[in-house]
Amino acid sequence: MGFSKPGPSVLKIICFASGLCGLVGSAFGLSCWTTIQENPPKYFGISVQGKRIGYEVHSEKPSTWNGKNCTFIEDFTSVALEFSGTKVELKSTWKYWITREGKPLRAIFERSSGRSRFNLSAEYSDDFVNLTINSDGDKSKKRLDLPDGAFAPDPYSVWVSSKPNPTTPATYFIDSDTQSLIKLQVKPVGTVNLALGGIAVKAELLEAQLSEQSLRAYYAADGSFLKLSYGNFMTETIPVSKEDALAKSPRGASGLNLDELLTAHTDRPIPDTETLTRFKLDVTGTDLASVPSDASQTIARDSERWIVDIHPIANSSSVAKISDVGRTAGMEKYLEIEDLIPCKSDDFKRLSVKLTGESSSVIEAALMVRDFVHRELRPDPSMSDPRDAGETLRSKRGMCINYAILCTTLLRAAGIPTRIVSGFEVLGATFFGHAWCEIWDGTHWIGVDATVDESQLSASHLKLSEGFGSEAKKRLLQFGVPKIHVLLVAH
Repeated sequence: MGFSKPGPSVLKIICFASGLCGLVGSAFGLSCWTTIQENPPKYFGISVQGKRIGYEVHSEKPSTWNGKNCTFIEDFTSVALEFSGTKVELKSTWKYWITREGKPLRAIFERSSGRSRFNLSAEYSDDFVNLTINSDGDKSKKRLDLPDGAFAPDPYSVWVSSKPNPTTPATYFIDSDTQSLIKLQVKPVGTVNLALGGIAVKAELLEAQLSEQSLRAYYAADGSFLKLSYGNFMTETIPVSKEDALAKSPRGASGLNLDELLTAHTDRPIPDTETLTRFKLDVTGTDLASVPSDASQTIARDSERWIVDIHPIANSSSVAKISDVGRTAGMEKYLEIEDLIPCKSDDFKRLSVKLTGESSSVIEAALMVRDFVHRELRPDPSMSDPRDAGETLRSKRGMCINYAILCTTLLRAAGIPTRIVSGFEVLGATFFGHAWCEIWDGTHWIGVDATVDESQLSASHLKLSEGFGSEAKKRLLQFGVPKIHVLLVAH
């Protein structure tokens, strides 16, 4: 199985923790746009299902930028996790300069994990924002047009220490992962009962949706912040003392079991998952209406449960020729350049020719590319975020999404329509978040996974969506932790 067993599992943990740093990490930015003096830092504890995993420090002070008086705000977040003996520590910092009227002037986002470093800077104008990205030395620039509405550097800047006005128009923020603008609309819910430290209090609740996950912010009658909660995993941020935030074993820390928290399990372990040819499941406790059915998997609803039947197409069944598949209507986009996939560069074209030689068979050429990516790359949990294929090829490190991006780039360069898909891989009794490729053979999409040492994609792969951006993350989060009963296993 190559590195698959640790790889996808660590990836899911990393992605989740990275999301915490990127999303929770600025929960209280812009809390006081009219700052005229430096305020003491505020400390917050970050917990999942009541168990502490990290903390945030928020500070603000008066500043200037390009001759304009403004408020400088800094949010530092640290999250530490452990899974199957692998320790993962992620740190992120948002720095931003905001006018007294609430208009962003400049923003900087920095994230680190192990040897990996990511930096994004944003310079705002009236009509657009210029982004400069540096991902472990791989630099790029991007310009985003600004739609009508309010703007904020990060998704949580609308949740302020004093209760925001829910009648404010939609706010747009920069998604550091996809370097795109995401819309966030706040709505009032009303007065609710909130349990804080075992005490019931009345609180005003504001709510919003972010990638189909609910954001909920609670405030006291005087507008002071009480709690922020997010998503299916009951992630919470609450005010704490400096001592509590920085303590090695803060109150509430009790050994978070990430295996149980972030992964779904079958009711019995499945041996030799790398050779599964069919895998049928009874799933309850989640909604699979948006999960695709195709020639490799069938999803059917039966009352309150879902029947999932995974039956991947055998490589040997395809005799397609490379010269034919690209002419299929609608396949043009799967041969084109995309963000992180420079398939038309001279370097990748030359490498694809070197790898595939004179082969005219889609399957034969695809497996040559798959074997190359599998040999060349090594798993590195500190590089779990999507990266340009050129950067991955140079570093020879990454996680499953980076394997899939590099494989897709080379396959497209060879003239084979290819797409990235995201979902889960089952190992033993556990479903882990995963990404792999699919190639078009003229009739069907056939799976190709460069992370495993097997040429045939096994039935251990459950596809949730095409792509690897915000939609893929949304589907993974929506899956949650359902009950899964094994109906059939075939090797």
